[in-house]
Amino acid sequence: MTQSDFFEDASALCGFKAKDIGEYRYKIRDDSVKEKSFLGADNGDEIEAIVSEREGHSLHEFIDGDEPLRPIIDFDLPIERLNAITPKLSGGQAKNTLCCAFRDTCLEVFPEWNKNSMTIADSSDDNKISLHVSTTGMRLPNIPQVAEFTELVRKKLPEGLQGKGIIDNIAKKRSFFLRIVGTPKFIEKTGEHVRVKKAIRPKDGTIFDFMLRPPNDESEIVKSPLLAVSEPEVKRYNDNTNSETTEAEFELVEKLLEEASIEGFNLSFPSEQSPNKFPLKRISPSYCSICDREHTSENAYIMRYKKFYRFYCYRADQEKPSGERKPSIKLTLDETALSREKNLQLHYPGDNCMCSKGKRTWILKVEDEDGGFNFEMEPKLDVADYKINIIEYGGESVKLLPLINQAVTKRLIRYRKIVFQPYPPNITLPSNSKFFNLFLGFKAKLASHINYDLVNPIIWHIENIWCSGDKNLFEYVLKWFAFLVQYPSIIPGTILVLRSPPRCGKNIITDFIRKSLFGPELVYSTSDLGKILGRFNSPIQARKLIIMNEAGMASVLSNHDAPIRVEMGDGCIVCLDVSPRCKSNFTYFNQLGEILEHPDTPGSFMTYLLNLNLSGWKPRKIPSTKMKIETMRDQLPNPTRFIIDYIASWDEDKVTNQDPGHHIYNS
Repeated sequence: MTQSDFFEDASALCGFKAKDIGEYRYKIRDDSVKEKSFLGADNGDEIEAIVSEREGHSLHEFIDGDEPLRPIIDFDLPIERLNAITPKLSGGQAKNTLCCAFRDTCLEVFPEWNKNSMTIADSSDDNKISLHVSTTGMRLPNIPQVAEFTELVRKKLPEGLQGKGIIDNIAKKRSFFLRIVGTPKFIEKTGEHVRVKKAIRPKDGTIFDFMLRPPNDESEIVKSPLLAVSEPEVKRYNDNTNSETTEAEFELVEKLLEEASIEGFNLSFPSEQSPNKFPLKRISPSYCSICDREHTSENAYIMRYKKFYRFYCYRADQEKPSGERKPSIKLTLDETALSREKNLQLHYPGDNCMCSKGKRTWILKVEDEDGGFNFEMEPKLDVADYKINIIEYGGESVKLLPLINQAVTKRLIRYRKIVFQPYPPNITLPSNSKFFNLFLGFKAKLASHINYDLVNPIIWHIENIWCSGDKNLFEYVLKWFAFLVQYPSIIPGTILVLRSPPRCGKNIITDFIRKSLFGPELVYSTSDLGKILGRFNSPIQARKLIIMNEAGMASVLSNHDAPIRVEMGDGCIVCLDVSPRCKSNFTYFNQLGEILEHPDTPGSFMTYLLNLNLSGWKPRKIPSTKMKIETMRDQLPNPTRFIIDYIASWDEDKVTNQDPGHHIYNS
């Protein structure tokens, strides 16, 4: 591939912070509204709906966490700077040089990489060359490795293109944003929308071709020694050992910002050039106590000193009188609160408790906006967050100290052990005061009667889409889910594996089960097998169902032909070859979606499952399916597969009476 091959001569729920929509799989930020807002989506259809509804807005994909993602090169080269480079480069040469460097780096870290999978998006204008170069052909394990990949690309560029700011290594942060293709850049100061991000390669690509974590991404996750990030780098240490920045310190700085009520910023790690400076990029309007007014676009920073930190505002720096120090706010923890929480065991019975296990662990029972409950575990109880209202009782005032002493000595709840003991929704809460039960109950409440107008479409989808009309398989799957709610304390010992092309209807039912039937607290959804089988698997604690979406391995949903290894005689894996009969049938899925969102659907379906007769049904007695047979056959050694293919056309008498070995060698 030559340089000219890359470029021709060109003519859902919304919140103000990413954590507000934390339950959603995909987060999109809209910069075109007065207060930058985050929108949540769980699948490709919801992402497309957001982009369609907000056409003309500046929309960004929000990237954070440890999930795999595609590599990305953010290239910004002002024309004035291009003209100053020696030896002289044209704009086309600069673009193609970048793409060649990207191609060579991809082949170095993944020799099987398909060069035709490169994607290029362009938002250049007369004053600047602006490119985003990525690929649909592979993913890297985490954000730090994407940052390493970017540095490998930078080193392959001519010296004039390696300068600061030309290659913006956006992955050097814990989280970052990437503008969605087809949307413009929004200039806050002028209110203008400029430089629409256009698809160059492939020209007819969808928005998902240019996302870093698109739905249903089947590309390989590449683990290359060239991208190995040393432990210090993963923890974001700087080279200067006197000013290292660990994850723990980063979290401390975040805590300092929170205690000082400084909001509206995205905190980043210090750079190598400024190892004691934490950049703060504004993501939403907020009040600035230094300037005593609200800012909408001004950024800020935090400086690290020997024993403390200080917050600075760039606008205040610019407006300070000549000869004076830059105004700032000293950031320190509330030592009074810290000392009090070490000495007090203050809590409210029924809401919080404390477990003794060498060190005290505080468990807070928290209600969410949907009326559900979850538990938060902390090593300390922040007394400063709780208030005690002192009232008069019997004509006498109640003093604070005796009130606290009484709460601590007389109302303290202690448990011997934390357990997870789920129970069906049609029985009362088991009472055992010795153990703390993490099970919160199923989200769906029982209905007084079953509304089959709501239940039948779910049953039809499971039978005709998930099970492709296989009656035996359909009966097993339905009773498998009924077993989970009728006998929640028993592990069924089997998993469901669903395989289909994208947009056939794998996720719509599992999303309903996660959100509305079981509740998000009881279901863990991921595509990272390491979080399930790794050394540290706390994410699956107190979960009733695990969904692995687009994973090589519990319920597993995948677009891969052989998503899981199945051995001969297996009795644990139930294989479902999902029917494509409703693929991309938006009318059908919209109607089904409305039914699943009906407030009475969860209760009716839960009641239906509880009323299914499971007498004599055994989870390990699984039905055989064509997909399972094909999967086992595809994983046999080649000689065995050859013999099977060879004798497949024989008559039955020939198979039973003939010596297979003699026949093969004499044919």
